[in-house]
Amino acid sequence: MTRAILTALVALAAACAPAAQQVTGDDQDPVDAGVVPIADASPMTCAAESDAAFCARLGANCGQLSADDNCGQARTTACGSCASGTACGASNVCGCEPETADELCTAAQAACGSITVVDRCGATRNLACADTCGSGETCGGGWADNRCGATTCTAGGWCRPTTASISSLFDFNAVWTSGASSGWAAGYGELAGGGKLYRWNGTTWRAVATTSRGLYAIAGTSASDVWIAGGYGFTWHYDGGSTLTTGTAGCFDCDVFDLWALGPQDVWGAGYDHKAMHFEGSGWGVTALYPVPAAPRAVWGAAPDDVWIVGDAGTMRHWNGLDWSATTVGNVGLLDIWGSGPSDVWAVGSSGRIVHYDGHGWSAIASGTTQTLRAVTGTDGSHVWFAGDNGVMLHWNGTALAAEQSGTTRAIRSLWARSPTDVWAVGAAGLILHHL
Repeated sequence: MTRAILTALVALAAACAPAAQQVTGDDQDPVDAGVVPIADASPMTCAAESDAAFCARLGANCGQLSADDNCGQARTTACGSCASGTACGASNVCGCEPETADELCTAAQAACGSITVVDRCGATRNLACADTCGSGETCGGGWADNRCGATTCTAGGWCRPTTASISSLFDFNAVWTSGASSGWAAGYGELAGGGKLYRWNGTTWRAVATTSRGLYAIAGTSASDVWIAGGYGFTWHYDGGSTLTTGTAGCFDCDVFDLWALGPQDVWGAGYDHKAMHFEGSGWGVTALYPVPAAPRAVWGAAPDDVWIVGDAGTMRHWNGLDWSATTVGNVGLLDIWGSGPSDVWAVGSSGRIVHYDGHGWSAIASGTTQTLRAVTGTDGSHVWFAGDNGVMLHWNGTALAAEQSGTTRAIRSLWARSPTDVWAVGAAGLILHHL
């Protein structure tokens, strides 16, 4: 075969054979014929979240928040403010904001002294309120806790606060003391929180208990034996501890208008409906007074066998230890009774009525007033006080009756004398008087 023919055959074989792969080097991957390599793409960019989304993602709704955003970049953003009554906490979340000490003292109407209150966040706080008492005033000088006042006295020695110390919507019905620094007063005010019991500590009167029942009577034998009673037979007993024991004076339908204690196991009560109540140590017994008199209003006893109850229309009942006897003195309602002994007993009532018992019979005493007399108390036959509507105050010195200046026109509803120079009077519209 000639060289020309061989050359032609080689060229024909090369034209019919598959295309050979091209390589760029001994160790490199082959590159497909006709494929164009792609160049490297540019890096992707991060879309930063909004401030609102930033705060929401991290659970914040107030204050300045500093943290990394969704793109990892440090950010500080204002996440909003809190509504009134709430505050922004350390975690940038709104929460309860307690009142300041000044706000709590103002709300409690505490012008001075210390108070214990629960704030709007539910926390109990003990606070010392700023002393705002003016010249001549002291904290408690108005005989009310956390109030400023100056004590002023009348020519007759009856002293009262210069400012209203107790709500004018509250009426006192009873007062009783066992010592210069231990006393009790009680009453009722529908718009002032119902029945309230106040305690005297020698400096101020402090409210210590409340009830929905009206409170009308207080009696005791010592600082550790005190009875308080009122509507629907309700009673409290204080035994000198830190609590009051709640009970009933023998029935639920007998309002207790008055109490008198002869001993820890000998306490008498009088009230609606024509009832006499007696505590003998183990419980209260109730007796209906027959023949049925007009409503009994007050009770006093000289001894276990010498107890008097007075009431409407001049009616009286006397207990001799075995039975009740009835009598009537005039036809004027009698509202209170007190005596220094079996033969020296006083009773008072409507239209300035005063009657006196000398051990043999009752006689009327001219009072010089037509105001209703609601209270009588004393320490002996020469120191007896009578009081009633329009602030009327009378004093018996053993031989004569004279008017005293009480310094008020409010109705006086209860009197209690521990000594001639320690006499208390309480009454309508938060009235408290002290004879020094």
